[in-house]
Amino acid sequence: MTEAYLSIGSNMGNRLANLQKAIQMLNVPPKIDITAISSVYETEPVGGVKQDSFYNIAVKVATGLTAQQLLDHLHNIEQELHRRR
Repeated sequence: MTEAYLSIGSNMGNRLANLQKAIQMLNVPPKIDITAISSVYETEPVGGVKQDSFYNIAVKVATGLTAQQLLDHLHNIEQELHRRR
């Protein structure tokens, strides 16, 4: 198993519920184990785009997935949660 650290944030809708849903969705593949979750931090947006504040967490996972498989799974989660880039 490989350790990976993920940064997850939400600034739309119910921010806390979005973070919780993302964590639940991480557990779907059998090869991802969440080993630690940080506290929730609220941060202001950066970069000049007018938007709401973010809720952010860091998540430590152990996975048997390759880096590409993990990235693909994370992109799928983003799509299911309707992330807009």
